[in-house]
Amino acid sequence: MKTEIKRSDLGQKLKESFLLEIKADPFFNSKKNANEKLATGFFLCRQDGQLLGFEVDSFKHLMPKDEYSIGALLAGLWQASEALLSFLPKKASSDAFRLSFDTTDTGLFIYPMCVDNQSFYLGILFSESINPALLKNKGRQLAQKIETKLTLEEKIPAKDTLISSRKTEGRLFDNISDEEMNRIFSSVTL
Repeated sequence: MKTEIKRSDLGQKLKESFLLEIKADPFFNSKKNANEKLATGFFLCRQDGQLLGFEVDSFKHLMPKDEYSIGALLAGLWQASEALLSFLPKKASSDAFRLSFDTTDTGLFIYPMCVDNQSFYLGILFSESINPALLKNKGRQLAQKIETKLTLEEKIPAKDTLISSRKTEGRLFDNISDEEMNRIFSSVTL
């Protein structure tokens, strides 16, 4: 029995997981990572461009509410890239796509995530990075970690779901006598 998560609940869970993972990872926490000076922005958005969460550090030119435009642009860029790829012959591949637009120290990475058959995008904007390849790898791992965590949570029913399903199923034993109970538990010793 697969229960579908409401879109708003899923968005909230994604946002919480996203922010928690970024703050918990020493690599992304610029205060703990002295080797990598990062001016970084992390953006999580739905397929329609609706921003779910963001974490921005040291972007001087970012105006209030610009992050919402960035979410829409990230989703649009991803979908435009998919449209361009549709002109190529299709071949079976197990590789996951990701999008990279960068120079030696500045750029953009986009990683797709699929949770509960819904598409989401993790976008990373960066500047002054000493090692963009490492940032790219850490971003991919972050997207996979969030996606895996939420996919696993989706498969494990919530505690209140288990309790409510038990109530609707009825009693475990109906019409059982004291004699039958004694026989069942007679071999149990304390």
